[in-house]
Amino acid sequence: MKNLLFSTVVVFFIVIACGCTGKSSSAENHTVIEFGEISGRDAASAGFEVKETKLIPLETAPECMVGMVKRLRQYKDNYYLQSESRLLKFDKDGRFITEIGTRGNGPGEYLLINAFTIVRDSVYLFDGNQEKVHVYDIDGKWGRDIDGISKLKFTGDVLPISENRVLIANDINFQKEQPLYMTWSFDNPGDIREVVPCDFSYGGSYSFSSHPMTLCGNKIYLIKPLVSDIYSFCPDTNSVSPAVIINGILDDVSGGDYSEKLAGVLSAGGNPVVGVYGAGTFKVINLFNGSIILNAETGDSSYMGSNVEAPKDGIFPFMPQSLSYSMEEKLVAVLPAQSYLSMIDSWGDDIKHLFQKQVDINEESNPVIIEYGI
Repeated sequence: MKNLLFSTVVVFFIVIACGCTGKSSSAENHTVIEFGEISGRDAASAGFEVKETKLIPLETAPECMVGMVKRLRQYKDNYYLQSESRLLKFDKDGRFITEIGTRGNGPGEYLLINAFTIVRDSVYLFDGNQEKVHVYDIDGKWGRDIDGISKLKFTGDVLPISENRVLIANDINFQKEQPLYMTWSFDNPGDIREVVPCDFSYGGSYSFSSHPMTLCGNKIYLIKPLVSDIYSFCPDTNSVSPAVIINGILDDVSGGDYSEKLAGVLSAGGNPVVGVYGAGTFKVINLFNGSIILNAETGDSSYMGSNVEAPKDGIFPFMPQSLSYSMEEKLVAVLPAQSYLSMIDSWGDDIKHLFQKQVDINEESNPVIIEYGI
């Protein structure tokens, strides 16, 4: 069984690597979206359809309180949720399994969780305060620390791109020499390669996106701060090229103090890209206001505003702004219990009948996970 799993992982990463091999990175390969032409289209016009939904209430107990979810990952049918100070593991039905690591200064203990990823049954927890990566098995047992890596101090998000290498999105900070994106090797910690430089600065550390990169099909997509485009990353050449160009949402901005530039963009009515997700042939591109649904196979696209409509046809409403994770043919959102209960109260029987068994959720409960089957 282990050999089968290993072979599957190898084939998976080979497919990613081959996704950009032998193909031109010129503009002829990108998709152009004219925002003014899609703002009135329904998501179904792009072929997008939520086929089923599943609500997963996370177990609520003193030992597994999550608080605000910062990041979520699914690995082998279990969910791993990161808050500001904890990394917790739940099963596919929301039952608490264990906590990964604890806060402290000792071996295997962290001061801050910047981000985490899971590769080859190992959990890599990035601790910027200690400039370390703590490595645990998937049951939470600490194995080793990788330390002395100052360039990992501002890690914002991590995406595996091979069996021993990850793509890292850094937070914007006051050190301009820190790249926006870089790759890093588990097996050779000194092997850090810049992918995208950062020309913004910030008086501290600021995450420009909660989900700056995603795997969609066999391609890796990423975003940059205050731009209207999506980029494709090629592991073979360690480079990016335009994949989706969105006209009509803002004039791209570069350089200078990030907070000042962001305030200027928003005051001028700009609508920058803030996150990207992929499931099946679809990309969900979250903007500061609303979301674009793109069918990567046909090139068709549509726009969903920030206002959520009542559910239709017995399906829980699709809310792209609450998305936290994407995989294969599934999009995953996380809602605080208070937000979920507010929708239940607002829509009454239109939605309550979908989840009759979840009557025990209250305002003090842990968040709920919603899986959207695409």
